[in-house]
Amino acid sequence: MRIARAKNDGGDPAGAIADLDAFLAASPSSPRKLEALEIKGSAHAARGEKDLAVTAWKSALELRGANDPGALSTFARQCANTGAALDDALAAATKAVELTSGKDANALDVLADVYSARGQYDEAVSTAERALDANPNQGYLRAKLERFQEMAVAAVRAKSR
Repeated sequence: MRIARAKNDGGDPAGAIADLDAFLAASPSSPRKLEALEIKGSAHAARGEKDLAVTAWKSALELRGANDPGALSTFARQCANTGAALDDALAAATKAVELTSGKDANALDVLADVYSARGQYDEAVSTAERALDANPNQGYLRAKLERFQEMAVAAVRAKSR
């Protein structure tokens, strides 16, 4: 895994994918399969292969469990960061928030990111406010809220032109 991760991080995502495919073919039930799928998804994303990235991330989500808020949030954030499968990302992030009773700042933060990636800036702002309320000591949440507020204002201005 280290070599594949190093290849991906070092600008050789194709080499990482080849290594991971060989690993997954040779060890389909390895306890490191989850890690391999997550790296493979990132490598495909680095190559601009969004559909293949999402396929790998969905496989990783299935391994972790569809009722694990952390797994759902990870999947949703990966999709939001790449602008891929945003409907699936919204469903996963919404479910993570529901599973945490709307009190987990990380799950709310991910949902805000998904809304932003979808261009739903008002929803991103209100969800980021909830994330900040859940964890007011996190400066990065405040910074993200401000960024989403700026994006919401810019979107309103663009519509009024």
